[in-house]
Amino acid sequence: MTCVRSILARLTREESGMGMFEVLMSALILAMVSVGVLKTFDAANANAGYGKSRAAAASLAQDDIERLRGYTAKRLSGMDETNPRTVNGVTYQVHSQTQWLSDSSGTRSCTSQTSRAEYLRLTSTVTWPAMRRDEEKVTQTSLYAPPNGSFGNQGSFGVKVSDRNGVGVPGVAISATGPQSLSGTTDSNGCVYFAYVTTGSYDVQFSKPGYVDEGGQNLIKRTVGVTAESTTIESLDYDRAGKANIRVLTRKGALAAPIDSFAKNLTIGHSQLPSPGTRVFGDGVLGQRSYVADNLFPFTTKYVAYAGGCLGANPSDFAGRAAATAAINPGATTNVDVYQPGVRIKLPSSWASSFGSTDPAGYAPKDMTVTLTATSPGCGGTSAFVTGSDGWIRPSAAVNDPGVPDNKYDICVGGVTGRKFAEWRFSQEVSDPNGVDVTPTGNPQTVKSPCA
Repeated sequence: MTCVRSILARLTREESGMGMFEVLMSALILAMVSVGVLKTFDAANANAGYGKSRAAAASLAQDDIERLRGYTAKRLSGMDETNPRTVNGVTYQVHSQTQWLSDSSGTRSCTSQTSRAEYLRLTSTVTWPAMRRDEEKVTQTSLYAPPNGSFGNQGSFGVKVSDRNGVGVPGVAISATGPQSLSGTTDSNGCVYFAYVTTGSYDVQFSKPGYVDEGGQNLIKRTVGVTAESTTIESLDYDRAGKANIRVLTRKGALAAPIDSFAKNLTIGHSQLPSPGTRVFGDGVLGQRSYVADNLFPFTTKYVAYAGGCLGANPSDFAGRAAATAAINPGATTNVDVYQPGVRIKLPSSWASSFGSTDPAGYAPKDMTVTLTATSPGCGGTSAFVTGSDGWIRPSAAVNDPGVPDNKYDICVGGVTGRKFAEWRFSQEVSDPNGVDVTPTGNPQTVKSPCA
């Protein structure tokens, strides 16, 4: 009997533990179900709130369109404004914008220089803080036809800004001063349009950071004339500026390694640059071994680059030579090497010994004076050199650089015989990236100031 009571007591205790476990499991399941239900309620409330916000935005957009339609045509022309509106504690941004169209089909006014703009497109766009994606903003549009006589005897003009491929550049702020003060921003097609303005001459001005026109100018100024009952379109190319890092090199013979060379100027050329078709870098006095040609318009075809500051220094003008080329892309940097010919003085055999030359080939001895005066069309200026022990010219005894721009030169070579100076004066074309041997012609002259 005692054994039976013991077994029953143990079973009672075990059943009591199982009941506690069941209670805990039931509470856990209830909590999980409650969380799910609450999330469902939250999502439903959020969607309901979002739907209310979107409905309020749509109502604001419609109200704004009706507001715009109540304005006069003059008030609407060129409008671009944003106004905050608060509904049920939510602040909405209402952006109102107008755009002139040449006809009801929606052709933008900058696409035609002959058709007169007849319609305004009214656009109202509403956004709010809890908007999930930009694509969910609410936009409404409408067309507005100005009544007859709205503008009287006036004219219109537009400015079309395009990149190198003819694609419109948006976001360019344009101002115009004249009979009226006007301002606007280019749209997605690169167009800003000023409709029915007072006739007369307008000074148009704009700039955009990092952009240049074909001449490398960032700040653009143009004058536009507006006549009654007509439309004038000013089209301009404007794109992100490119840059070229240009290194100037020369050689002391065809097999020699290139060495850095000084150039007093560096010229960049392109057929579409404003006259004369070149841009010159450097001051023409202090030579540089490298140049940064910046603010370059990125034409779809290549620039040419060469040492010197005149058109006559273009290597392409000499037989067998071609200028270096550089493809300039929007916002990019291009590295370019420009070679200018080196000059070595070789004396006539009959005079080599008189000038102290011991070189078997007759190259000039050290420290002869040499001057080169450029004579190619449009060029000028004289540069002084001395010869090294190998006959190659150099700007000074301390600088090893025989390079000069391609050109035609009047050359003077002078030296000392006893107490008298002797010199040759002659002309020669200098154009070979591997170096040029210059040999005086005729007989030397005895003078007091050689190569002066």
